[in-house]
Amino acid sequence: MACAAAGRIGAFARTPLNGGATAPRAGGRVGRGLRQTERRAEEGINALASLVSTEMRTVTLEPGRLGIEIAESTGKVLELGDGAAKDAGIGQGWTFIEVEGYEFDVNTLASYSQGDRPYEAVLATPRPNPTAVFETDYGVIRAEIWLDRTPITASNFIDLVNVGFYDGQHFHRVRNLVAGQC
Repeated sequence: MACAAAGRIGAFARTPLNGGATAPRAGGRVGRGLRQTERRAEEGINALASLVSTEMRTVTLEPGRLGIEIAESTGKVLELGDGAAKDAGIGQGWTFIEVEGYEFDVNTLASYSQGDRPYEAVLATPRPNPTAVFETDYGVIRAEIWLDRTPITASNFIDLVNVGFYDGQHFHRVRNLVAGQC
């Protein structure tokens, strides 16, 4: 269940991603030109990349079968099975950055995994999405904010929460197991 605030989030979709909300003028326009809005959106997406996945971990892998499926171009772990990667604590969704000090390359990883000594790999681990907590007369509602799937909308919602926009708002329409509007 999410507090979608009806059309409000759509009206605030062009608010600054790193500052307070700017009230829209009549017609839902914020008063910025298209280029400025696009530039702010690009800056926001770059800033959000650090929120979504920047925690780096170094793991030691034993030679032998890794037991993972990797996206060759990005180094992202797509599937995890039994093998050295699982034994080292690597998780699905992690991304290889370096192998023994070399920038990630599938061939480099394959050659070290077929070697005869343990080797180190640096991986980026995805951070969990933030959670919004709604305190109601009927209990607490926790909703995951999909920062990884909808970074601009999620960051706008987070900014509005941080400036107190939703403080004291009341749910005026709740559809069972679907949505709530405040």
